[in-house]
Parts: sequence; structure tokens; C-alpha cells
Amino acid sequence: MVTIRDIPDSVWKKQFAPRCRMHATWRLTAIGLHRSATACLETYRTAKDLSFRSIQQEISSGKPTTGSRPMTQEEYDVCIDLTAIRTYMLLMGLAIENLAKGILISANPALVKDNISLDKSLRHHNLVKFVTLSGVTMSDKEGDVLRMLTEHVTWSGCYPAPLSVEEIRPKEDSTGTWFQPGTAASENEIASVDRIYYRLLEKLNSV
Repeated sequence: MVTIRDIPDSVWKKQFAPRCRMHATWRLTAIGLHRSATACLETYRTAKDLSFRSIQQEISSGKPTTGSRPMTQEEYDVCIDLTAIRTYMLLMGLAIENLAKGILISANPALVKDNISLDKSLRHHNLVKFVTLSGVTMSDKEGDVLRMLTEHVTWSGCYPAPLSVEEIRPKEDSTGTWFQPGTAASENEIASVDRIYYRLLEKLNSV
């Protein structure tokens, strides 16, 4: 009986190049990631609201707050759901990366080297670089947001710690404000993520 291991290598090579060169594959992957990210964002916002209301109720009632007693199962679940913002950032970073790569390959099919591999220039997660090369304009603040997304793609959206301590040291953004890498995004930053995503999607749709 023929198994998947018996399929000639030429079959996989014929599949690889079309997967890379068809901008629809990058677009569909990005849209799927965006939908999953949106679900994570809804989970986070619900948990954030529950947490805020719970703290308000405990303060007004005079009862011990969650920091001075064991958590209930519901409170524990809310804490877990609050981490969904990290997954949202991870997925949105990957969605933006897919859109940018789709734009770049559509403009230069030679980035698929000999139909068997992607060019080395595409083998990273530097979203500022990808978006810049794609020709989509961004503000300095949006550049800061892209750097935040890059951090979530490379470590803070999927691991508890980066590869070295250097990556968690405070950094300075374009406004001169210092921030802790890997922290949750604000609502303004989330809005910026969406604007960048839709600008890239519009450009990829036009190629």
C-alpha cells in the first residue's frame, strides 16, 4: 500500500511555489488569524470588565479583596482569560506578517527561491521592516505598536520568558516614554493594530 512517505518529492515541490506565490493564500491565512484574534480580544475584554466590577464590589462591601484571600475558581478563570490579550497580539502579529509577505512576494515572485524555499529576507518576524518594505505608510506610534507585536510573536505571546534578559529590560518608544516589553496593549494600541491590518489587507487585495 502506498503511504504518504512514498509520494515523490516532485509533488511537494509543485505544491510549494503556488502556496507561496498566490496572494490569496497569504490573505486567507491572515483573515483566519484575524478572526481568531478577535475572539481572543472579546475574551480579554469580558474578563477585564468582570475583574474591574469584582474589585469594585469588594471594595464597596468592605470584604477582603482578592489579594488578601485565596481566589475562587471563577476568579482564577478570569485571570486566565486576561492573558488572552497576549494571544490576540500574537495572532495579530502573525496576520500582519502574512499580509506583508503576500504583498512582497506578489511584487517580487523571485523571493520564492528556485520554487523550493523562501528568500532569507523573509525569514524573520520584524514587522516594522516588513510593513516598511510593503510600502504601507505608518506613523511613529504605529511603528511602536508593530515592535510590540513583534515581541509577542517572538516570545511574549507564546512563552513566559524570552531567550535573554536583554529582551525584558525597559525600552524607550518614539515619544521618549519608557515601557516594559511584553506588557498588554492599551485600547488605543489595539485600535492601531486594526488600522495597520486593514491598510495591509486593502493593499494585498489590490495586487
